[in-house]
Amino acid sequence: MKEQEFEQVMEHWADRERTAAPDMRPTSKMYRMVRARGERRALPRLDSLWARAGVALAGLLVLITSTVLLYPAAPGLPVVAVRQEMASGQQVVMRGATVPPQKGPSRGPLAFRQFILQIQRPKAEFIEGIDLRIDQEEVFTLTSADNYRLLIEPAGDCYLYVFQINAAGSLVQLFPHELYSEAANPLQGGKVYRLPPENRWFYLGEVTGTERLYVIAAGDPLLDLQDLYAQYEQAKRALQKRSERDKLLQELESLLHSPPAGVVGRQFSFSHR
Repeated sequence: MKEQEFEQVMEHWADRERTAAPDMRPTSKMYRMVRARGERRALPRLDSLWARAGVALAGLLVLITSTVLLYPAAPGLPVVAVRQEMASGQQVVMRGATVPPQKGPSRGPLAFRQFILQIQRPKAEFIEGIDLRIDQEEVFTLTSADNYRLLIEPAGDCYLYVFQINAAGSLVQLFPHELYSEAANPLQGGKVYRLPPENRWFYLGEVTGTERLYVIAAGDPLLDLQDLYAQYEQAKRALQKRSERDKLLQELESLLHSPPAGVVGRQFSFSHR
């Protein structure tokens, strides 16, 4: 390659990489060009073309490294998606301990008459049901090939908020969310809701590990919680998105462990393999 042509390539690449920060990624072609050129001849002096190019490349590499360390990738890997149900039987078989519908934990008007996680596995002859109103001794497992949904029947009118976070730190609000349900807050007591609606199911993304599910019910809308999720959704930079996510998680933990009057919260973990 001629000196002038190579210099133009290097200048074009440097301009492009500066503009692309913090997503700069030198290509393997550039590394090969620099290495091959350096092997053909030694640098005669520091202010030569190749010395300047090497210094520029080194500076860019330092900038790239510091950018990656200071601004790691934002949590953005898909948590869940929705698809049609599998061609299997519709019989629901409950797994583990259950609570009679009318004799669940006494938690005032916000107690759930039904709160069931339903799992549909490939080639299964029935739907597996897990009663989430009580603590489960066995950790249940889901894969990306499985379908799952929530069946919820509140005992009284309430505002419901459901969040899920995966092992990579990506978080999504499952309810209320027009993408996952046509229902909206407040929910009516004594009415059965499926999340997502009939004939549709959630399935997990490709990130394996521990998934957490947060469910919060309240007699009045939780405006602070709604605002925190909106800020998380609107955040663009990785550092900002992580910060907003952490604020939201802190609020959820506070509602779980120090709930104000009229608020009930539960958290569930399961293994994604």
